[in-house]
Formats: sequence, structure tokens, C-alpha cells
Amino acid sequence: MKMTVVHCLLVLCSSAVLLAACQAGEEAPFAAAESSDVSTDARHGGSVGTRVNNRYHAARNGDVLLTTATANAHSQGPTLITLGAGDDLRRHLNGSHRRVILDFYADWCGPCKQQGRVLHEIEHVAADANALIIKINVDQHKDLAEIFSVKALPTVMVYGRRTILQRRTGLTSAEVLTSWVH
Repeated sequence: MKMTVVHCLLVLCSSAVLLAACQAGEEAPFAAAESSDVSTDARHGGSVGTRVNNRYHAARNGDVLLTTATANAHSQGPTLITLGAGDDLRRHLNGSHRRVILDFYADWCGPCKQQGRVLHEIEHVAADANALIIKINVDQHKDLAEIFSVKALPTVMVYGRRTILQRRTGLTSAEVLTSWVH
């Protein structure tokens, strides 16, 4: 019982520090910086402690969206991030044992905005499954769009075991995305 109280206080203090940093416009202290089927055969260590409300705090720092989801004790960092201009995707993928959903989008794409809302809806499911969602703006990361052969938007993929496990172009439902993280 005492450990639960201590963990809750620790999480509340961490959240307060994050929120204060975000409101001040500073970088968050522990977050860097949001059809067809084709079947083919993520940063921080440490634990948050006990499970808390699945909420996220977001702030803008330049072009980078900072999102931190509070998750269960097995979490290895944030659940949903937007890859900022100049960020390296490999540092989220190399050596990671997490399932990673890659969402290729553009700000001008209407269906991409709908896909973004769906991804935010399943953020708590991804946190519980210790998965990571990475949003990749194709206008900022043309090289990644080419490497991953993105020809239409939105395109989502699930990465695991050092390969792309599933890929879908067009609006992908919450049910499909949920099945990918389990």
C-alpha cells in the first residue's frame, strides 16, 4: 500500500514537471521532442511505476510534438511520438523489442487527419501493450517515404522483429491497429 502511494506521488511530481516545462515552452525533461492489406514477414529505460490514468501531455517545441502517455510498469517510454525534422527513425527501431506502428502522413491530407484521430484513440491500448506509435510527416521525411515505398497517404505499417510485419494504405480502423499491437 505504501509503495502504491509513493509511486503515485512520483508520477504526479513527474507529470507536474513535464507540464510546467511544456507550458514554459521548454523541452520536456524525459520526452524527445503523434485500402489494401499486404502481409510480410522503440527509447527510454525505466518504469513509470503503477498504472495511472491514460492521459497525455502535449506541447509544441518548434516542429516537434511532445507526447507522453502514462502507461503501465512495463513501459519503455512514450507511446505516441511525431518524428521531428532531423530526427533519426533508427534510434527508435534499432534494438527495440517493442511493436512500432509507423504512420506516414501529410498535414494537407484529410484522411491523414482522420487516421491521426484513430491513432490517438488507440494510444491507451498501445501503452498497455508496450507498443510505440511514430507519426512521420512525408513532407519533412521524403527519404523515409522513399525507403518504405510510400506511394499514397495515409500509409501505416507495423514494425517488429526487425522487419515490417503488416502494411496498409488508406484509412485503417482502430480494430486493425489494435490487432497489430498485440
